[in-house]
Amino acid sequence: VVAYEPYVALAERLNALAAGYIDGSPRGSTQPIILRSKGVPIKIVCDVAHKGKGLMVASSVHTFADLRGKDIGTVRGATTDIWLRQKLMYEGLDPDRDVNLVNMDYLQMGTAVLANRVAGASGAEPQIAAFETKGGRVLSYLTETKLGDIDAGMCFLDGFIKKDRGLVKAVVAGMAKASQDI
Repeated sequence: VVAYEPYVALAERLNALAAGYIDGSPRGSTQPIILRSKGVPIKIVCDVAHKGKGLMVASSVHTFADLRGKDIGTVRGATTDIWLRQKLMYEGLDPDRDVNLVNMDYLQMGTAVLANRVAGASGAEPQIAAFETKGGRVLSYLTETKLGDIDAGMCFLDGFIKKDRGLVKAVVAGMAKASQDI
């Protein structure tokens, strides 16, 4: 069973995958690494999203230096959080001292930035596109670091890959075709 149900919480899919209730699922790029480090036999077999994360900013923010001392919304531990931290360091800001990272749900971020409750937020698609349609601006898509631009990967349990390598290859081929068609 491969799970992708957009209305099922990511944590539920992650738990189901780790427990072996499902064989595969698309995941943010950090979660599989964390699972693997905890002994869950999981592999990323292909990427599913590029450049889907970005730093949405208030109208008063024009450079990373403008964020010094300001609140930035982030989902702690998510891919967007890790890429934000890397980008802040790359831009000369210490994420633990120079800015105040505020834990925030993705769905709240755009509104919080537009209402000036935070100076920026490290969000993901489709919230970034919605933010931009409301007049918001993205300072950076957070890809200009050594972490690169892969946001998410299609993951399978090792046992399933060994059991049905052909199906795994078919899923990868199907995803590649869908990407080309889009």
